[in-house]
Amino acid sequence: MLPEPNDPRVILRSVPATRVAVLRFSGLARRSEVEAKDAELLDAVRFHHFNQRSTQANRPVPPYLT
Repeated sequence: MLPEPNDPRVILRSVPATRVAVLRFSGLARRSEVEAKDAELLDAVRFHHFNQRSTQANRPVPPYLT
């Protein structure tokens, strides 16, 4: 059982289980940096013989933007 969020804008939902590969980096997420890290991650995924279906860049959203 999940705890109830304190903020009514927060909605919890179940999603199907999945396996993901993640590459963490700091700094600004400029297009050139994201593309370089995306290529680095895909190289690692291929090296380990994982199936790559898609890529997605996720960035934290500062509270002042919500």
